[in-house]
Parts: sequence; structure tokens; C-alpha cells
Amino acid sequence: MSRGEPGPAPLDELVARLTAAGVPADARGMADALWLAQWITPQEQAGDTGDTGPPAADPAHRTDPATFRVGPAVSPGSPHADAAPAGRADGSGDGTDTGPEESEPPPSTLRDSARHRVAELLPALDERVVDRDPRRLGEIAVPIASAFPGLLPLQRALRPIQRYRPPVAPVRRKLDEPATAELSAHAEMIIPVLRGVHRRAAALRLLMDGSSSMAVWEQMLHDLRQVCERVGAFRDVTVHYLHPHGPDVGVAAAPGPGRPLRPADQLHDPTGHHLTLVVSDCAGPLWRDGRMQRLLYRWAADAPLAVVQPLPQRMWARTLLPAVAGTLIRRQGPYQALDFRPARRRRRPAGAPGAAVEPPRERAIPVLSATPSALGSWARLAAADAGLALRGAACAVRADHGDGLPSGPAPAPGRAAPARMVREFDQQASPAARLL
Repeated sequence: MSRGEPGPAPLDELVARLTAAGVPADARGMADALWLAQWITPQEQAGDTGDTGPPAADPAHRTDPATFRVGPAVSPGSPHADAAPAGRADGSGDGTDTGPEESEPPPSTLRDSARHRVAELLPALDERVVDRDPRRLGEIAVPIASAFPGLLPLQRALRPIQRYRPPVAPVRRKLDEPATAELSAHAEMIIPVLRGVHRRAAALRLLMDGSSSMAVWEQMLHDLRQVCERVGAFRDVTVHYLHPHGPDVGVAAAPGPGRPLRPADQLHDPTGHHLTLVVSDCAGPLWRDGRMQRLLYRWAADAPLAVVQPLPQRMWARTLLPAVAGTLIRRQGPYQALDFRPARRRRRPAGAPGAAVEPPRERAIPVLSATPSALGSWARLAAADAGLALRGAACAVRADHGDGLPSGPAPAPGRAAPARMVREFDQQASPAARLL
């Protein structure tokens, strides 16, 4: 403290400023503030044209809470701000100290400089840029509603899938370095010692239909991924977007057209370690020619697979993957393709007597609504090694799905076709659609 300076006044002001800034006014906080103050200088005056350095930042564009500048500690209003030190103005001085009148500024200058330095440690005023365009409204933060009634019930419903075991047990081992070093030292040769690694074996793939009608369901995919990551049953949760890729199905890492695609069959895991959920309204181009149905047929026999249908159930019969109600059956033992017994049995032509029994050309794909009960039933079926039968909805897909579609325009409707179409629409449409 300089001679002649009153003792308690600057200290009280320092404590008051630190307290107002939210800095603890203890010994450590005051020491830090005083140490920083010696390296902070006031902002250059606007009228100083001799400074060739970079211009000071506009306060409107300043984003940091405080301004820190390195330089000598001189107050902006001090008479010594622009003057050179004694004996160095013209380069002829020897730089020796000739007395307090020439080497040190007066005590009042030191006190004002210290006050300015401490003030620069305080948060800067919130100076916002005023938009002069009255037509610009700016950005407004609007909360996004969740696609599910609640994420916690959905997380509870998916917990049974923690008991899922792949048909092929993973063989994971890592090198035990201490045991390897000890055994190699005794044997005088390098003998690696491997230990088994116990971790979650299953992973989940979320496949999002990349058609334009699925853009409104992007939040559902985000919520579903968030829930699956918190369940604790999967070592990894990945998201891929499905797009047409020549005659097959391609996958991309991000939504939107123009992304680099690779064949979707590269994601196929015959060991059963990857579970798959396809999020789609089943109305896009992938489902029209049957390429997506054929992909589901190839994947359904190795690991649990299901289609999450965001549309209401009354509209499922009008999609390209019409699902019917029935009973889904999980057979005992390692996972196999689910059996399905529809509530209304279809009549199949009887084969010739003595003919060989052909393997089934159809496989049942569970179709789930975006509800905890439907996703919970699928999780229980996937984890039931002892066998289980639950009610649900499914659709049959074939290996040659879409190959027998007639080419050319559709035939002209007969006389009874308009009345039948109106009757079918009246059975499936909502009251608002009928009124419209």
C-alpha cells in the first residue's frame, strides 16, 4: 500500500465489488483478484490515433463476461499514461531511479488505477445489438413434445430384453499382461495368457425409412434411441436411414437425399448379435416393389426384428405392409423366426398326397405400435428362451415378395368396384375423414 493512502477505504471497496460479482471475499479470492488486477489495463481511448495495434472489439459483439488485457498498469486518466518513464523519453537517460516524484505516480493515481483494474474483473454489462429491421421476429425457443406418452414407462417395458442371449455365444478374450509376463519369465519364452471378457453381447440397429412422409416422425426416432440407450441391454445403439439403392435397399448415416449409400445387406449379422427395429409408415417406394419385404425375410431368421408403425392401427390395412391380429409364438431354445397364428385363419390349398413338405416360404414380421405395451411384448418374446406366446400383430413376408406383381396399368374397375371402395373406406376411415 502506498504512503499517504487511507487504509480501510480501498479494502472495503474491493470486498464490496468482489461480493457484488459473486466472487468469495476470502483471503484466496482477494489474492487472486489483486494478482489479476496488475495484468489488466483499461481499454484504449477512442481518440488515440497513434496506436497501430488492432482495434478494440465492439462491445456489442463481445461474448466474454470480462475483458482481460495484458500490459502496464496505467489509468486512462492519469497524466503518466502517455508520458515515457524518466530518463527514457529521448533514449539518453540511464534509467536510474531519481526519486519518488519521477519514478512513481502519485498515490491518487495508483488508487484510481487499482479501482479500474478491479472493476474490469466484474461481469460486463449485457449490451445487445438492437435489430433495426422491424420485420425480423428473431428466434423463439419452443419446446418439442415427445412422441411417446412417457419415456420412463417405455424404458420399463423394454427391460426384459436384457435377458436376450444370441444364438452364437461371443468369444471375447483379452490379454492378461501380468500373468503373461510371469508365465513368460518362468518359461523363458513368450506365452500369452488370455482371459474371458464379460460384457453385453447384443446391439441394436434402428433403421429409419428415408421417404419424405417419415420426416414428421424424426422425433419418435430420437426418443426411441434415447430410451434404448438407457435400458442397459445393448452395448451399442446405431441409427441408419433406408433409401432406394438400385434394385436393392441402401443405408445412409444421415437423413436426406444425396447421401452416400451402401447395400443394406452389409448390416446383416447371421450370428444374431444385432437386434433390428425398422421405423416406417410402410407407404414409401421401398415397400411398393417388395424390396423391403424381401430384406425383412432374409433378416428375420437370425435375430429379433420388428417394424415400428407410427400410424394408428385403423390405417394399417391400407399400407403396403398390412398387419393382422393374432398370436406370436416364440419357440423354445435359441432364437428362430417367430411363428404366427392369425385370429382369422386363411384357407390354403391342400397339397397332393405323398408330396414332399416344402419349407415355409413366409415369415412373420411383428408390427408394433409406438406404445410401451407393444414394445414390451416384443422384448419379452425376444428374451424368452423357454418359449412364449403373446397376442400381437404381424405381417407375412416372402422371399419373392413383389416378383409376381402385374406390370402395366391397373384394370378398369367394374360396376361393383365404386360401391365396394366406398364401403371399405367407410369401415376404415375416422369420423373426421368421413365428414370431410
